[in-house]
Amino acid sequence: MALTRQQKLDAQAIFRGDVAGKGPCEDCGGIHQRACPRIRRQVWVRTGPGDGQRAEVEYWRTYPDDGIIWPEDAFDDAEDARG
Repeated sequence: MALTRQQKLDAQAIFRGDVAGKGPCEDCGGIHQRACPRIRRQVWVRTGPGDGQRAEVEYWRTYPDDGIIWPEDAFDDAEDARG
């Protein structure tokens, strides 16, 4: 995915954990605006001590990954070398 310089900087900050409350998707490892396309089905605990926690998740074997920003899209070799 081709990103502008600003989009790369924004994504780099998210991948590094510099943005409070934001990080890469826990399911696919990328950054996306909508629900993770990797998830096929999930079950959430609605009552009791685990209320609001995910109890099960089932993933698609293959899934469309267009629209997902991956770490390799945000960082290029020159930026990695600079740290």
